[in-house]
Amino acid sequence: MTAPADFQPGEGVPVIDFGPGKTPARWLAAGPIAFKVHIDQVESVLQNGRRRPAAGDAVSFGTLVGGRPEMVSVAFKALPAEAAGEAGVDLAKLVPAAGPSTIFLFAALKVDREVTVGLAKGHPDTTVWLAGSRLEEGASYRLAPGLYPLLVAHATAKSSGVVAPRFDLPGSGALAFQRIGRDLAMATWQQDHRIWEEGGADPVKMRLFDVGYQQVYQHYRLGIGDGGFQAETGSYADIASSYPLVSAAMYRPMFGRQPSGYPDVAYLLPRRMMQVWFPPAGKPYAHKINSAAGFRVDWCAAAFPIVPDRYKPGLLWAWNRVCGVTGKADAARVLEKAEGLHLADAFVNYPLDMEPGDPAAVMPRSWQAPTFGYHCFRSGWEGRDEFISQVFVKASLIKGWNHPNAGTLRVFGFGRPWVAGSYDRVGFRVQEPVLVLPEDEHNEGACGRLAALDTAADGSACISIDLRDVYAGKASLFDRNLVPRPERFADSGISGLRALAFDYGRASGAPCLVAVVDKIAGGKSRLWLWPLPEGALEKVKVEGNTFTIDYGDASMKATFVSPRGVRVQAASEEVALGDLANAHASFQGRLDRIKAGGEGDFFVVATFQRGPAPAVKVEGQGLDATVTVGRQTVRFDGRKVVLGAFGGAAGGSAP
Repeated sequence: MTAPADFQPGEGVPVIDFGPGKTPARWLAAGPIAFKVHIDQVESVLQNGRRRPAAGDAVSFGTLVGGRPEMVSVAFKALPAEAAGEAGVDLAKLVPAAGPSTIFLFAALKVDREVTVGLAKGHPDTTVWLAGSRLEEGASYRLAPGLYPLLVAHATAKSSGVVAPRFDLPGSGALAFQRIGRDLAMATWQQDHRIWEEGGADPVKMRLFDVGYQQVYQHYRLGIGDGGFQAETGSYADIASSYPLVSAAMYRPMFGRQPSGYPDVAYLLPRRMMQVWFPPAGKPYAHKINSAAGFRVDWCAAAFPIVPDRYKPGLLWAWNRVCGVTGKADAARVLEKAEGLHLADAFVNYPLDMEPGDPAAVMPRSWQAPTFGYHCFRSGWEGRDEFISQVFVKASLIKGWNHPNAGTLRVFGFGRPWVAGSYDRVGFRVQEPVLVLPEDEHNEGACGRLAALDTAADGSACISIDLRDVYAGKASLFDRNLVPRPERFADSGISGLRALAFDYGRASGAPCLVAVVDKIAGGKSRLWLWPLPEGALEKVKVEGNTFTIDYGDASMKATFVSPRGVRVQAASEEVALGDLANAHASFQGRLDRIKAGGEGDFFVVATFQRGPAPAVKVEGQGLDATVTVGRQTVRFDGRKVVLGAFGGAAGGSAP
C-alpha cells in the first residue's frame, strides 16, 4: 500500500509515528452520538473511508427522535486527553451510559520505513480505513514509507471498554490468532486443491452445494411440510416459498430426481390453486387464511415439471386461463406474464404437448396439508357459485411470522367472502372467527390438534380441532424440529374443542351449510366472533338468536342453537391490540364483526343461499340438540358434527 502523495493533514489533525502494537494516543474525534449508525450510512457519509476531516468539519446522520426524523450533526475536534492513551479510547469517559453510540476518529499515520503489518481491530464494532481502503483482520498489508490518513468508526449497541485498533507485525502475539486462521485456511485450500486434481470436481463448490441442499431440504420438511403449505403470514410465505420452489425446479433436471421424496414442495402449486376462484371473466380471487394466497404464473412456469402428473392438466388449465391462452396457436401469451428468470422458465417448461384438463375432473374437492394443519373444501370448479371453505388447525410450530389463530376458518361462495380475519403479518386472536375467553389468560399462540376428519366426494367435510393447548398455560409444546413435547403441557383447567361441518350436498335446500360447535370446559365468560368482510356490516341484520348478511342477490343466515339466551350484536369498534410502541407487534384500527356472548357451549348453523333461507328446526337443547334444515340433519356426537346426509361416497381428498 502506498501513501497518497496529495495528503496534507488539515488543521488539528495529529500526526502519529507508526509503532508496532500501539494504538494512537491522540485523535481528532467526532462524537460520540447516542445511537448506533448503520455501517452503510457510515460508509456513505465518510465517502467509503476517503474523507479527510479537519478540526471543525462536521458529519451528519438521520435518526428518529420521539418517532420523528431528525438530523444529528457532530464536529471533529481534539479528543480529550483523559479519554485516550496507548491503551485506546476509553468509552466510559465519553459515554454517560452503556447504551448505543457512534464515534469517529481521525489521525495521520507516519510510516518511516517499509513494513508488513496486520490489523487488530480490538472490537468487532470497529471499522478501520487506511488511505481510503477498508482494512480487514486476517489480511496482511505492506506499507511503503509515507503519511497515511487513518480513519476509524466505532458504532456499537453497547458502549463499554476501549476503542483500540492497532497495527502489528505478522509474528506478534497480537496477531497469533489471525496467523492460525491463515495457516488453517492454507491447509484447507491445499487439501481441496489435491482433491480437485485427483477427482476432477471443485470440493469447495461441492461443499457449498451440499450445505445449500441440506438447508433447502430442511425447509421443505419444516417450513413447507406435507401438503405444500408455507405457513408464515404477511408476504413472508411468498418469500419463503419462491426461492425453495425455484431451487427444487432446477434440482430435478440436474440430478434426475425430485429434491424431496415427501409430498411437500412439489405440492405447493396445486395447494394454492385449491384456494383460488377462477371466474369466467376477470381476475381470479383467493381468500387468504394465515399464509399468502393466489395463483402465481411465474411460479407455475418455474415448478410445472415437479408437480405430480395427475395435477398437471388442471394446473395447465389455470395457467392458460390467467394468461389468456385459448389454444396452442396463442400459447406464446404465457411469455407476456413472465420476466427475468421466469421468462426462461416459461419458454422451457410450458407443455406444448399437453392438453389442459377440466379441473372438475382432475383436481380434488378437498385438500389436506397435515404438517401445519391447512384444510380446504370445495363444492366445485365451475367458476360461478361454488364454495371454497378453509380451516387452519395450526397443527405445528411455525418458525416465522404467524398468528394466534388455531381453529380459524374462511368461507367463500357466490363470488364473495363471507367471513374475514387478519391478513397482515401481525395478527391477534380477536381478529379471527373463533371463540375467545376474554377474562382468562391462556396460550393464544399455541397449536391445535386435529381430532377428527371426514371428507366426501362432493367436497363436504366434518373436521374437529382439539384446542386444549390454546387454553393451557403458556409453554413451548414443540421443539425446533416440530416434534411435540406433551410433557410440557401446563393444564389451566380449561379445555376446548371446535367441531366444524361444511355441507355442499343441497339436502338442506341451500348450496352450502356450515355448522360450528365450540365446546368449552372451565373458564369464565365466552365471546364468539365472526369478523365481517369490508362493507358487510351495513348488510347485517340481527334478530333474536340469528344474524343475516344479505347482499340482495345472495345471503347468509346463522342461527345460534346454543347457548340459550345468547346475546348477538353487530358491532364496529376501534381497537388497539398488542404493544402499541412497536408497529411490528400491534394493531390499531376498526373491526367490523358479529359478537355473541352467553353461558355455556356454542352451536351455530348457517346457510348460504340465493333467495329465501331454508327454515331451521331445533329439537332438544344445547349440544344435545338435533337441527333439521330441509332434508338435512345436524347434530354433535361429543367429538364431531354429524350430518345425516353426507356428500355421497367418502373420498376426493388430496394429496
